[in-house]
Amino acid sequence: MANFNQGGLAGQLHAAAGNFGGGAVQSGGLFNGGHFQVPGAANGGGAGGAADAGAAVGDAGFAKLTGELNDASRALYGGLWSQTGNEGNQGAGSLARYQNDLTVIQTELKSVATPDAHVTAILTDISNALNAAPNTIGNGAGVAAAQHMLQTAHMDILAQVAADPALAQAGVTQVPTALADSAHAPHTTLAQIGALFNDVVAKSYGGVNATTAPGLNAEISGIQADLKQLVAGHQQYLQGDAGALATVHLNTIVNQLELEKDYNNAAGSSSISARGAQDNLLDIVDIIQGDSVLAQHAGNGWAMTPDPLKATTPYQDNAAQTNFWAGFVASSNSLAQQATALIGSHDTAAINALVTKLQNFETNTETFDHAQGGIFSARFDNELLANKSTTGAEVNAIIHGLQTGAAAEVKAGADQMMANAADVSSNNVPVNGGTYNTAGLTVADALNKTTAPTTAAPDLAAAGAAPAGGAANAGSVAAAGGAANAGNPAGGPVNGAAHAGGPADPLPVDVQHHQAVDVAQHHFGHFWG
Repeated sequence: MANFNQGGLAGQLHAAAGNFGGGAVQSGGLFNGGHFQVPGAANGGGAGGAADAGAAVGDAGFAKLTGELNDASRALYGGLWSQTGNEGNQGAGSLARYQNDLTVIQTELKSVATPDAHVTAILTDISNALNAAPNTIGNGAGVAAAQHMLQTAHMDILAQVAADPALAQAGVTQVPTALADSAHAPHTTLAQIGALFNDVVAKSYGGVNATTAPGLNAEISGIQADLKQLVAGHQQYLQGDAGALATVHLNTIVNQLELEKDYNNAAGSSSISARGAQDNLLDIVDIIQGDSVLAQHAGNGWAMTPDPLKATTPYQDNAAQTNFWAGFVASSNSLAQQATALIGSHDTAAINALVTKLQNFETNTETFDHAQGGIFSARFDNELLANKSTTGAEVNAIIHGLQTGAAAEVKAGADQMMANAADVSSNNVPVNGGTYNTAGLTVADALNKTTAPTTAAPDLAAAGAAPAGGAANAGSVAAAGGAANAGNPAGGPVNGAAHAGGPADPLPVDVQHHQAVDVAQHHFGHFWG
């Protein structure tokens, strides 16, 4: 590949400056800091005036190509999705976003007067990607081929950027590439397990189909087993309060990987089926990179994801969803406080009563999420769907800690419960506008003292308190997977070793003396695509 430094692509953009309003493109070229930069007029004049070195024109007719390329790269995690309506004010979907991003880049590159081989190759890749992208959604006969073409074309764009020393430093984030032999790759340390996760990301990049799903799911099952073994090995860095919280985060990832397998099995079942898979993969990376203990041991695994151009629009709730989130915030904060108050109490009756409330909370939350379907479930399954979510991991930790006297585990679960409620509710807008009070201990507090939009918001810690919700949208994972599990998935006697079965059994943590945990360490904000 030719070096498109001053003599290559960047130099050609200098030569093509007349096409961009008469100014010269500043050294650094195509992806310089996320936007083109040109000399402006010394005294505030327009393009073509006396030079004022380093003055950035920014949005004045110049594409932010680094941002556009990173945004497009991010959109392909787990595959593209689209919707014809506008559920939750979530827009048309990642397909439209991807097409827009590449079209912006394509338009700028086409204005290069004498493109070299690299420009020509990138333009060819963009054309191939744009042609393939709409055909990667669904489960038709040509989906697998279209996904392969999309992945190949986009990865070649990134490879050409990486090949140039100047452009490689310009802020374009590379995405994981598949391992040569994942079946025989080492898988003992967190970094090694993370390399296998990177492999899953690479293989699902641009979309999953019925042919690729079984192999992906087998690899994911191996990662889950490896993570459980990692925790069972009593790693030194998983001890103490910070280690207890890191363990809750690892349990969350085990849960969410189970959900990812569900998404893979449902790939192509509707035009939005990739929405949940994308959110889930991005969230798993956020969990690792947002935990200072885990990030320190992640190595090159669990690779950082490209940044979006803008944060995803918060989901616009209807009345029932507004009631739910108010109850979710209030119950999360209240239950977390009750749990920490019982640390060291040896009050069996009070602990048993709280365990019942926690089980009710998990069941009611799962039931409501199932009932919504559509993009609501795709965005929030990995936070709400019992033992395939954050909620399951935090409830497991609190119950296991209370039953075994593990103070750090209880505290970690409680901290995660409050952080989870703050995180997801802040990504929603109540039906009447405004925001939720993420620190609220009552429904009224969570609704910022306003009245619930319909009937009283539910007490999610009470038996059978899940609020009514709409039927799952056709094609969603919730719809494809059937109704919510009957009964209480938390199940089991209060003195059992665990409160939940399934793929993500609670993993014990090493416990030392109880210390405060930095909230910033576990309140990882999600961009959600």
